Amino acid sequence: MEPRYILGIILLCIQMIIIIPLAIELRNTRSSDGISVISETAWIIAGTGWSLYGYLTGSMTLIISGALATTGSVVVYALIFNDLKIKEKKKSLIFAIIFIIMMLLSTLIFKDLGLGIFLALFGIIQFIPQIITSIKSIINKDGQGVPLVGTALRSLYTLTWFIYAGAWFVWGISFKDIDIPLAVWGACGFLAFGLQLISGIVSRETQFQYKITR
Repeated sequence: MEPRYILGIILLCIQMIIIIPLAIELRNTRSSDGISVISETAWIIAGTGWSLYGYLTGSMTLIISGALATTGSVVVYALIFNDLKIKEKKKSLIFAIIFIIMMLLSTLIFKDLGLGIFLALFGIIQFIPQIITSIKSIINKDGQGVPLVGTALRSLYTLTWFIYAGAWFVWGISFKDIDIPLAVWGACGFLAFGLQLISGIVSRETQFQYKITR
């Protein structure tokens, strides 16, 4: 069995593990601070897109991965839904409608190539809201709602996808065979969740120091 194929299986296992601590931590904190609802909406769209991309390119790993990513974000969205303002709900709905239409059109017109280009660009757009939210949370030290274990796993997960898709020298494949859309998505995700993790750690350290000084 090829090492890259084994890594793909490991990634799927990580995905299944991610959902559990993420849901538990969010359920316990009952807070959506430091979590971008737009980013979670984007995860649902991206997960659906990667499943479709996997189907068009014949990758069962991506089909299952996309489905699991979508499931995880649906769980997160459901847990923070009651904390969301009506304005945030409307914004996430409009965001979803616009990008779902764009994804479907790019796929219908250009098939897997169009979908791949869409997912590469969306990989950048998808994580911008979370990056902005996390930077603000780091500055304000108010990311107490960030689930540390779940976020750390997501960070590791996206980094590993970058290695899976882009490390051609590790897998012995040609440079031209790099899955650019998946590599871009993995790199952007690692940055976004790395910042989210930092915001949660900074917030907890601030709270801890506050309790000590009281």
